[in-house]
Amino acid sequence: MQHDPRETAARRAIDAGDWQTARELFETLARETNAPEAWAGLAEAAWLQQDSRLMIDARLTAYRLYRERGNDIAAARMAIALGNDFLDFRGDAAVANGWFKYARRLLKPLPPSAEHAWLNAWEARLALIGRQDAVEGARLAEEALGLARESKCPDVEVLATAMNGLALVMNAEPDRGLALLDEAAAAALAGDISDPYAAGLTCCYLISACDRIRDYDRAAQWCARLREFSTRQRFAVLMTTCRLQYGSVLISRGEWDEADAELQAAIADLRKARPVVLPAALARLGELRRRQGRTDEAVELFEQAGSHPLALLGGAWVDIDQGNLARALERAGAYLRRFPEDALLERAPANELLVRIAAASGKPADAEHPLAELEKATRKYELQLLRAALLSAKAILAAEGGDDAHAAELMEDAAALYDSAGFVHEAATARRELEKTKGNGSVTFNAPLTQREMEVLRLVAKGLSEREVADKLSISHHTAHRHLSNIRLKLNATTQAAAVAHAVRIGLI
Repeated sequence: MQHDPRETAARRAIDAGDWQTARELFETLARETNAPEAWAGLAEAAWLQQDSRLMIDARLTAYRLYRERGNDIAAARMAIALGNDFLDFRGDAAVANGWFKYARRLLKPLPPSAEHAWLNAWEARLALIGRQDAVEGARLAEEALGLARESKCPDVEVLATAMNGLALVMNAEPDRGLALLDEAAAAALAGDISDPYAAGLTCCYLISACDRIRDYDRAAQWCARLREFSTRQRFAVLMTTCRLQYGSVLISRGEWDEADAELQAAIADLRKARPVVLPAALARLGELRRRQGRTDEAVELFEQAGSHPLALLGGAWVDIDQGNLARALERAGAYLRRFPEDALLERAPANELLVRIAAASGKPADAEHPLAELEKATRKYELQLLRAALLSAKAILAAEGGDDAHAAELMEDAAALYDSAGFVHEAATARRELEKTKGNGSVTFNAPLTQREMEVLRLVAKGLSEREVADKLSISHHTAHRHLSNIRLKLNATTQAAAVAHAVRIGLI
């Protein structure tokens, strides 16, 4: 396409975050010139607006026109983009794979280029995210890294480094993997790469890895940095899917109001733009509702999420609470069938459920295999959360066998580990079970409050409101709210008044 001042204006509009103006300019150019560059620009603007139908139609047109022109490298670029489009917006992994393979055929006779590097990076992503194949993903990421360095493409170099890190985390090397992911995310957000989508994905891989191993402190730090970057780049689309993982971070830390807001915002965005991701958001919101004791809402959300793995897990927990052990067993089995036997980290939550189901059913022998898998996962990953889950499972079995003293010791150790790892709800649940083991509440045991939490509790006991507590202690309203959420969970209380009453009853204040 010969230079047209409208193309320059459209590019400036994209740089300024004015997606609608860019779309209108490219749309006019495409209609008047039918040039592939104009259609490719229109697809880019539509992507920024999350208009998947226009984006794919425009990209297909650009691909066809480049092929007619004989520009195979540009056609391959469109084929690669189409693979990502079908994966991201429609969840069609097979269609994505088809476009990637076709792009590879177009690029095969051509000398190494940035397009070859990008193709390997996106195929690595499909292997890691789409097929959970860490070995193939790592191989493709290594090839992408080499090609990126050869073709001097820093965007792919950073992205491939992040993919290597994610593959290491998936392959039970979390320390090495997270070190690479931290490095890649720092480079991405510092401006070392020009593509904001690649920068955002690099951070999303890091947050996804943190979610996988429940390293929520690290995830929270990078989520904050990604939010700053997205705002600065006028690129809020990057936060749409990442905020799902951030929702899990907030849920685990007991910051339920903030988690609710993040997940509701994500659902509103995804319902229109990326419905294929919606079940993951609904399942996470369902889990929040379950923990809040809003069981009917949780069940409805799990049903809307369908067969999403998180919905199966959450539904099974509800079934156990309601005594529907057969249904819980069915859901746990359906979850486990999603993952191969060597995916020990992913299988651990369902194995914990199976131990509980076996104990509640009076069939301790049924717990042998899931307990063995939990032990194997704990040895392989050495994560506090897994260790706590294993101790909790053993405590449940010990209590079922009548060894209440040993059960209490195990559950107390599990609660301490949950506390140490920052899993407030799990710690509170473990202590409720500990109280049952010690005699249906005849011994009251609560999670230890921090010094700051004790200060907050004393002020609330004097009648100060949440905002007054924040002002009195010179802390933010958000921080005061978080302290109060933690206090309620640690004291097994649903309201502030109940927390104060319980604290007085046990002599805490």
